[in-house]
Amino acid sequence: MEVKTKPTISGAPQLTALVDAANSAEFADIILSTAERFMRTTWGPAEGFQQVADSSVFIEARGLGCTVQLTGLTVTRLRAHASFWELRDNVHALYSDLIRRQVAKGIRVQLWVQGAIDKATQDPDGHLTTLVEGEAEWIEGQAEVVGTPDV
Repeated sequence: MEVKTKPTISGAPQLTALVDAANSAEFADIILSTAERFMRTTWGPAEGFQQVADSSVFIEARGLGCTVQLTGLTVTRLRAHASFWELRDNVHALYSDLIRRQVAKGIRVQLWVQGAIDKATQDPDGHLTTLVEGEAEWIEGQAEVVGTPDV
């Protein structure tokens, strides 16, 4: 019955401020409050948390990336099918905003937010699935000066 977000961010120096901001207690609280709202529950510290961002191997030719995994999502009778996709869309929006604020102008980061749920539910097209995912999207950084995390 836990939900955890686990951002994986391509390990490049340009993303230091983004990693720091994603790992902050303030941003974790924003993400978990959003998850509680859409999952219609309140979690204790062992049930709802954000793991420290992993870093992956940076391949310069492929660019920079941030993957956010929503795990531990459970289907209950109180959750509408749409709740999982609304949560994914809202977490995507929160990370998009964080990327815009923490990554320097002219640098793009590909963001992909995905989730896995314990039982099949309907996707927006009415198909049964256990994966809650959208398209990866390129987000353009807008920060003038990168450095201090601004959550």
